[in-house]
Amino acid sequence: MAEKAAGEDTIVEEREEAPPPRGPAPSSKRKRAAADGVAPGASMCDDVVTNIFARLPARTAVACTALSKHHRGLIRSPEFTSLHRRLGAPLPSPHIAYLATAPIRRRPEQKKPVNVFHAFHVAGIGGGGAPMRSLAGWRYLGMSYINTCNGVVLLANKKKFSCPCRCVLWNPAVADGVTEVTVPDPWKTSDYQILGLGYGRRSETYKLLLCHKGRYTHSSRSKYSLAICSVGDVEDKEPTILSTELSAEVDKQVGQESLYADGTIYLLEIERKAILAFNVDDETVTSISLPTHNRPCFPKLMELSGRPCLAVEDDDDRSDAALWLLSPDHQWVRRCLIAKQRYEETIYLSSLKGVWDFGDMLLLHSEGFGDGTGSLFVYNIATGKMLKKTLHRDLAPDSSEYTICWGYKPTLVSPGSIIGNMQNQAGVDQSRRELPADMVKALQLVAERDGKKGHKATLDTVCFMNILVCIMQRLPDGDVQGLLEMLTGDPGGPACGIFRFG
Repeated sequence: MAEKAAGEDTIVEEREEAPPPRGPAPSSKRKRAAADGVAPGASMCDDVVTNIFARLPARTAVACTALSKHHRGLIRSPEFTSLHRRLGAPLPSPHIAYLATAPIRRRPEQKKPVNVFHAFHVAGIGGGGAPMRSLAGWRYLGMSYINTCNGVVLLANKKKFSCPCRCVLWNPAVADGVTEVTVPDPWKTSDYQILGLGYGRRSETYKLLLCHKGRYTHSSRSKYSLAICSVGDVEDKEPTILSTELSAEVDKQVGQESLYADGTIYLLEIERKAILAFNVDDETVTSISLPTHNRPCFPKLMELSGRPCLAVEDDDDRSDAALWLLSPDHQWVRRCLIAKQRYEETIYLSSLKGVWDFGDMLLLHSEGFGDGTGSLFVYNIATGKMLKKTLHRDLAPDSSEYTICWGYKPTLVSPGSIIGNMQNQAGVDQSRRELPADMVKALQLVAERDGKKGHKATLDTVCFMNILVCIMQRLPDGDVQGLLEMLTGDPGGPACGIFRFG
């Protein structure tokens, strides 16, 4: 920020030293406007400029803050952020938003990482419109992707309960868009686990959905309940415990990631074979039975056409798989039935990582069973034919190295504006500025080194996601078999040669 400000001051000085223009002297209003960094006539066209900028991609809108101090003030205003959230340009189709993760170790023999690297990517979008940032630091150890809401990515520890319970709100589309939030418990008697972030459109409030771990009266058995906490009040008010109880094995039976859509947080509860839909405004929970009577083998909650999506075994024939979408009124709509395939072309739903819809064609990706390979499936809905290709082990990343961010939409929402109270964050920034220059330089060198390690470690994931998008772009033409042949496990395949010698 200091460098930009200095650059702007230089521009102002150059303008002041320039010879006066010919013609009548500017009016006092124009002089005051120039002194304030406001272009003449800006007040007359602010509405027009705002509506134009609000339709730009998030990163492009951020770049426009360099035009002038006046434009920067417009784009950073809460009114513009809200308008851009509603009118901002959508991501192109096809695309994949994902979080690539890599542990950082100081020495190869170290078992436990001392640092972690998170990189947010959007495959399929080029130029300045691609929101991509990275985080690295010991404070993010143990944190994983939970969900995304209005462009804000939620990171938290999804493997254990804790008190206090903390999480990170991160908007990768804007610079310095990271804020840490701690869920309070003044009595320090309850453990929490963070399940999701949601936005109430009527109340204009962001809320965290939590799992509260308590005890039954006169029993040592744990009791699990849903809890809710307004993000703006997390430092002043403890969470509200809801009446909805979860299954006893919540740490094993609740889906690892949630999904936010249209003011509702969706959570998969395997034990009760149900989707829990939490209305952020009303703070009510609706249990929606899964579209199958068979016990699902840990299906993954995904997003398709802007709606929650599940792939489960069909009730009529368990050898068939059905793809279901959940409508806004919480009705299941079957998108298609994937008929029984030959053994070598069978897809195992428990290993399904993602599905993408292209009209008459579906692209599905499943991970291997510990053998380091993965498979791509192209299913023709009209003919019922399935094309399966096993990826070379050098091409398919491990599932622990990435998470697909279903439902991601880039915005300019600042995590700092969500929590409201920035005094604590301001104190942290001030303490950082007061560090000696040589210490700051030393720490910066370590951060840059860890960043380089993280980028190198996530290259396989980035390559794989870009290849997936390349396949998606060719699916409407229907001829992808030749391309998939190059990505198989054939040792002499072209893709394998690239990975060996590229």
